[in-house]
Amino acid sequence: MKKHAISFPAILSLLIIASLLPGCSGKNEILTEEPTETTSPAASTEESPVLKIGMLTNGEQIDDNGINELVWDGLSRAGAEFGFEPIFIETEGADPSVLAEGIRTLADAGYKLIFCPGLAFSEPVAKAQNQYPDIRFVLIDAPLDAAANTAVIEFAVEQAGFVAAVASAVNFPGSEFGFIGGMETLAVKQYLLGFQQGLEYATGELGANASIKPGNIVYLGTFMDMEGGRKTASRMFGDGVDIIFTAAGMSGAGAFQEAVARRSGSSLAWVVGVDVDQYRYGVYNDNYSVVITSAVKKYDSASYEVVRMYANGTFPGGKTTVMGAGDGGAGIPGDNPNLSEAAVLAAHDAAEGIKNGLIIVRNSDD
Repeated sequence: MKKHAISFPAILSLLIIASLLPGCSGKNEILTEEPTETTSPAASTEESPVLKIGMLTNGEQIDDNGINELVWDGLSRAGAEFGFEPIFIETEGADPSVLAEGIRTLADAGYKLIFCPGLAFSEPVAKAQNQYPDIRFVLIDAPLDAAANTAVIEFAVEQAGFVAAVASAVNFPGSEFGFIGGMETLAVKQYLLGFQQGLEYATGELGANASIKPGNIVYLGTFMDMEGGRKTASRMFGDGVDIIFTAAGMSGAGAFQEAVARRSGSSLAWVVGVDVDQYRYGVYNDNYSVVITSAVKKYDSASYEVVRMYANGTFPGGKTTVMGAGDGGAGIPGDNPNLSEAAVLAAHDAAEGIKNGLIIVRNSDD
């Protein structure tokens, strides 16, 4: 599906036109306007009802290789299935006032389901959900006390870490692992805890003989120290670590940098990415990557699933829904060039075990 971006001025112009047309001020969640090829909110026919769904980026471009792009991918997939064309607005910065203006623009244009990805939207959505009670909001990967018209989607990152660990350990049995974290936030600690449990499972149940020593679990205290991440990775690889799992932002990028340098020099060094598929960040010699796989939050699955529920009249408003490995919301990417078939199968079986309750992944040590 083509990307349909609409700027603030363009939408405001459309609002002027829309005010002159009949049927453009209704408050039904499923409207009867059929968009033109440019998905103008003002266009209307009576051929079939369509969903009016939009999203805002969190200050980044839509093609950010991260949360914005993946949420959009899910909306595009839903659009193809349910017969609508979503739009997005690329906001100019992540200041709450800028994001609130974006919400206002889509609301005034008649959009009835608005996706807001990322932590920067917590404050704007908290206000907008009360200001626009007839509009449904979806806040993805950020906390909020949700009103009835707001769905909050979060992710069981410990399950993503578990599945990624199983895949990595089965792919390279007998490996020594390390972990580089940024700050000791709850999510980072949960990623590590799940990863450790995955290594234990792969060793005890699948014979992978994987291990991670306490001295190779390091928090740098910041997400922004690339050089610190590189030096820490260099020390770990030098001490015999084969694979490093990073959950450290730009600090973790230093581990990628060190692994690429070592692989370019014919030394084995591997990395497991986090949050999104980070394969491309570890590419060397054009066609290869140091990234085995990534522990991912499946933002695309989340946005698709919310649209499906909304279209079926079961919008999950008023609560936080945590998506995990069992419902396709967390795990590893769909494409893993560095994983063997056996490793992919092991990851799939682990996710199924979580879904069926045969595998319980703790999210805390309490």
